[in-house]
Amino acid sequence: MIADGDPATPIPHARKVKEKVKENGVETTVERTIEPDPKLIPKPKNLTGSVQGTTAELGDLHIAVIGAPAGATLAINAKHQLYLKLPKGAAAGEFQILVAGGGRESATDFTRAREVRSTAPMI
Repeated sequence: MIADGDPATPIPHARKVKEKVKENGVETTVERTIEPDPKLIPKPKNLTGSVQGTTAELGDLHIAVIGAPAGATLAINAKHQLYLKLPKGAAAGEFQILVAGGGRESATDFTRAREVRSTAPMI
């Protein structure tokens, strides 16, 4: 797996707290609910995804494979995970996987970086 487009994210829940309260000289236990901080609740996930050969968009991620063997393709499974399918019998070799975030706003920058990287020597 190269990237997980739907990772498990812990979500805070309301919690109950017991407090001792003294009223008219009598101590009683009161239970109250504390709501989670709204800043800690994750934003809805971007579950879009598309693959074109060895390039893909998975949510807000851009992924490209450079120098992969002929017949290699990226794919997204039912769990919204991106993986690279290599052809059977492919010879050992080197290839690069580029991953960048930024969503639609950074798509053109990623395309430019991918084109530059594909003409540069392997590092």
